[in-house]
Amino acid sequence: MNDDRGRTDADARARADAILRDALDLPAADRPAFVRAAAGGDAALAAEVLALLEDAAGDPTGLAPGSALAGAFGGALLRRFEPARADARVGAFRVVREIGRGGMSVVYLAERAEGGFTQQVALKIAVPGALSDALVRRFERERQMVASLDHPNIARLLDGGRTDDGRPYFAMELVDGERIDAHCDRLRLEVDARIALVCTVAAAVQHAHARLLVHRDIKPGNILISRAGEVKLLDFGIAKPIGLHPEAGEEPLTRTDVRPMTPEYASPEMVRGGPVTTASDVYQIGLLLYELLTGARAQPLDGATATQAERVVCDIDPPPPSVAALRPRPGGALSAGDTARAVEARAAARSSTPAALARRLQGDLDAIVMQAVRKEPDRRYATPLDLANDLKAALASEPVRARRGTTLYRARKFVRRNRVATAFAATVLTLLVGFGLSMAILYERASANLIRARAAEGTAAHEAETARQVSDFLVRLFGVSDPGEARGSTVTARALLDDAAKRIGPELESQPEVQARLMQVMGQVYINLGLYDAAEPLLRDALTLAGKTSGADSAASAEALDALGTLAVVRGAPEEGESLHRRALAIRERLGPADGADVAKTLTSLGQALIEQARYDEAEPVLKRALGIRERIFSPEATEVSLTLNELAEVYNRQARYADAEPLYLRSLAITEKTLGPNHPDLGYKFNNLGLLYKRMGRFDEAEALYKRALQVREAVLPPDHPLIAWTLDNLGMLYITRKRYDEAGPLLARALSIAERAAGPEHPDTAIVINNLALLRAAQGRNAEAETLHRRSIAIWEKTGPDSPQIAGGLHNLARLCASTGRTAEATRLYRRALAIREAKLGADHPLTRTTRDALSALTRP
Repeated sequence: MNDDRGRTDADARARADAILRDALDLPAADRPAFVRAAAGGDAALAAEVLALLEDAAGDPTGLAPGSALAGAFGGALLRRFEPARADARVGAFRVVREIGRGGMSVVYLAERAEGGFTQQVALKIAVPGALSDALVRRFERERQMVASLDHPNIARLLDGGRTDDGRPYFAMELVDGERIDAHCDRLRLEVDARIALVCTVAAAVQHAHARLLVHRDIKPGNILISRAGEVKLLDFGIAKPIGLHPEAGEEPLTRTDVRPMTPEYASPEMVRGGPVTTASDVYQIGLLLYELLTGARAQPLDGATATQAERVVCDIDPPPPSVAALRPRPGGALSAGDTARAVEARAAARSSTPAALARRLQGDLDAIVMQAVRKEPDRRYATPLDLANDLKAALASEPVRARRGTTLYRARKFVRRNRVATAFAATVLTLLVGFGLSMAILYERASANLIRARAAEGTAAHEAETARQVSDFLVRLFGVSDPGEARGSTVTARALLDDAAKRIGPELESQPEVQARLMQVMGQVYINLGLYDAAEPLLRDALTLAGKTSGADSAASAEALDALGTLAVVRGAPEEGESLHRRALAIRERLGPADGADVAKTLTSLGQALIEQARYDEAEPVLKRALGIRERIFSPEATEVSLTLNELAEVYNRQARYADAEPLYLRSLAITEKTLGPNHPDLGYKFNNLGLLYKRMGRFDEAEALYKRALQVREAVLPPDHPLIAWTLDNLGMLYITRKRYDEAGPLLARALSIAERAAGPEHPDTAIVINNLALLRAAQGRNAEAETLHRRSIAIWEKTGPDSPQIAGGLHNLARLCASTGRTAEATRLYRRALAIREAKLGADHPLTRTTRDALSALTRP
């Protein structure tokens, strides 16, 4: 560089560099004395090196956010680097102005100063002292490889060399454009258009790979969109030749060498110092895709320490894009309104709404992105082309490789590609199907199971007879719908179910396997209807028959045990439910595989039983195991995945881990809306749970809207006295109490109690919850005598089911508050202490409910 100041400082910088490198190899306590001695009385030089050491101490691994290239001291050098002045000469180029800097280099706009023609370039020059001799050699070798690239979407390398003071530089094609992320947001490009741009980037990277070069720094800042709309991949300055090993002439990076990477866009193997292959570029393309689709970074490192940054990159999987699209960006204290606006703004930049964007990203795109950003290199796409091909398949509604190619999944893709052709068929099919289809499927499964079981024994005649008897039973069952039989009566699904329950025993006595299976299925239907008394005898008979016909350790027995366990939990006996589920789990794990769908089903049910016992620390790993299995064997939008997500969110909700619970609830809700439609009972369940979370977070307007939607769905599809309707009425009533809308709360709670007493029973623990909440309303209205009677009634019910449950702690707290308000301090103190002991044991000392009780007790006993 023809810059006198740069030439004058070169020796001093080289000397400082040498002292700094030697000092970094010493223990921290020995460095200051060494530096002063090595400086030989040059106080300014010693001060400069000590300042660099201080900077390095704050970022010893070079992973701290803001470092464009990792290194022990490169950021410090860059901050102290004086830029070249305008008109300075670098080889054949003249500097015009600085246009960017980062990591170990500064980029200038420059013009060719010789050769008889005008050409503007981007001139990238290394910072003095930033590079070891080994890295200079790397730059020169890699420059030769980059020169071999010839692709319309890769910025061309025009020239290169060394400055007068020995620093390498590159002259690249100057692209007049803007960053890819800014371009997409400015034009409000939709998801499909953004994906098309990423496919173009992937093609450019594939070209580099074909010429044995790994880019290693793919990020939005290195991809520009020209004024003509062309994608240009920039900056192969830190690229790496594929397959080059130390024995081939490449010196390994030492602790004091530069480790080239941009931490927020680095792959785990780059951070760990492992082999960097083409899989790293695939990972970085996945990070780019994630950010363009969601507006959020998959590896946000703002404010992270070096250790935290390494953990984020290497160990923490980002949430799926469909979840990230609904999350506010991390960092900064924002109000609920601000976060909602931020999410809406990101969706608007994609010409969408948050809910619509999440739905668009669910399924194929979630699966594609998450495969691209796998932490394990061998589990990513093999090449950028494979990633691009899957993206193109997703845009064409064709099956993608990132998801299981099941027949059902491929059928869904066919329907989406042929919507018009299948719409009429779907309408006709809907009219023909209904309850009869459910029973026909049941018949088909029962027959197929029997055929497979008996085939091993060679009893074809028995198979035919079994199928005939099942068919005859279904024909007779549906016969009650015939006008000649019904004689004007309306035959409901409930009546059909009751009739089947009466006839299944005598009419299928000779077919115990089919009998057991039908009993188990009908028992589950009764549970779903809230008819627990009708479900129990069917399920117990199913378990007995399964043991006799298939064995106590059979899959049929495990299925019946699971159903009985679920029944026990909903009837307020979670300990019994846990025991039944653990028996089922032991059978399923013995039968194998240990990570099969049946095991995941039982684990989810077991997690529910543990939640109802407030054993949240035990429930969490059980549900995480279930979720891991289901996410591996089902599609990301499967109802099975949704169910387990919801239960894991419930654990976090009850532990007051609201930030962990919300994205899981939202993802579960989005899956249910997409796969089951707007009026499925499960949707009411998800609305209700998310509403409860928002109430606890103080987001009352959102909670009220969700409770009302849950009530609307449940009243539309469930019997009017179903217990789930009671629980939603109760939640909405409690919200109105919180908001002091007592006149609205009263009728809701009264109706909830009436339903609960009929459906669940007057002594059910959930009924006690409604009684407790009605007591809170009466206390708020000043009707203390009624409130106390109701509180003591709810506590008495909970005492029967367990003297140390979180519910009873809540009841004790509420009664204590009432006693304190009426001057009965001694009784209030006793009640608060018992409630505090339970909450500390069950919820932990830092749970908000525990703190509430502790504060109330302190205020009461304070002198």
